[in-house]
Amino acid sequence: MAEFLPGILQSILGKATGNLATTLADTWNLEAKRKELEMQLLTVQSLMKDSENICWRRPIVKKLIKEAQAVIDEADEVVEDFIYNAQYAEAQHGMSWSQKVLMSVNQSKPFLGSIVLSGKVDNALKKLKKLATNLREIGLIEHATPPQATFTQTTSFVDDFMEIVGRQDATNSLVELLLAQEDQRKIQVVPIVGIGGLGKTTLAKLVYNDLRVKDHFAVKAWYYYGDCYDICSVLKYVIESITDENWKGGNDLQHLQKGLVEAISHRRMLLVIDDYASSDSQFEDKLKSALCSSWGPGSCILLTEHPSNLRI
Repeated sequence: MAEFLPGILQSILGKATGNLATTLADTWNLEAKRKELEMQLLTVQSLMKDSENICWRRPIVKKLIKEAQAVIDEADEVVEDFIYNAQYAEAQHGMSWSQKVLMSVNQSKPFLGSIVLSGKVDNALKKLKKLATNLREIGLIEHATPPQATFTQTTSFVDDFMEIVGRQDATNSLVELLLAQEDQRKIQVVPIVGIGGLGKTTLAKLVYNDLRVKDHFAVKAWYYYGDCYDICSVLKYVIESITDENWKGGNDLQHLQKGLVEAISHRRMLLVIDDYASSDSQFEDKLKSALCSSWGPGSCILLTEHPSNLRI
């Protein structure tokens, strides 16, 4: 597990330095604490990157790995709280009083005030500092220049330590829904909608890696939408994912469609588009139109998206 921790920290740092977290921190006068949290995460990440010089089989080191995982999970939860509260406030903007009350009642995760969030940050900082001290005591050395935090895109891989408790019913429901589309001639779009922090990506990963899904779909691809790329970017990525080769046919849509036909050969396919946030209301229709000539019956697109992106 230890070799995965630097990568996990990089993902957390990406979220901690994102616009949602920084905007909320500035609004709630928590920017100084958010910045301190960022620096402590960078320090721990830097120390963990020196782990190749340590014998991880030593009992004390094994114990420290478990401690590190727990502390990092708590820090991740705090960062997710920043994002969740920012998106919650954003989603409520412009709603009527009754709509806000209904949304509050239906949320499975509570909205935190600045005082509660500040306390959670303080607790996480205390544990991160202690973890850094313990890591130094077993011989890990901090790099002179800590790596800069950058956003890390999602992948379809399910981590061994991923929390899946309470998600089985939702996973089964989604899998059954996807499998039920097998006779559909048109590509079906299935959205997973929710405010950040509610586990949309985790749920999509569990569905994507479910054995029933692997057996049902002849071809699968996972695409992280991120910063709103165009149709050609999606098609190019799908081709490269299936063929394991760099696409050399350029960005001409007709050439890309021909490449898709050769790669997919009218087989049943599942495409997951994570963090979907297109400003083009016709994006889904355009994508289905571009893919229909190559995909087989029962093919589906699974989207994870924020409520603010819903078509009305």
